Amino acid sequence: MIPQVLVWVFLIYATVVSVFRDMTLGYLNIATVWNGINLLALTAVRLRPTSNRGAALRALRETRRPARPRDAHAAWEAQAEQIGR
Repeated sequence: MIPQVLVWVFLIYATVVSVFRDMTLGYLNIATVWNGINLLALTAVRLRPTSNRGAALRALRETRRPARPRDAHAAWEAQAEQIGR
């Protein structure tokens, strides 16, 4: 995760410098467009897991857990008896 953030920060810096350079030269360079596309793609990759993480945490909160492990074990034993171990 940290290497992605470092590359993201570098792309922001490179894009800003490239835009400044293009403005001083007076024409758009392909490197500026390439940096911008890479920055947008990496931003989308970085933002996507945050929405998945929220959904996963909500699903985890909604799961019901037994009050005690002993109750869970007793329920498992009762179900195993019904199946006919």
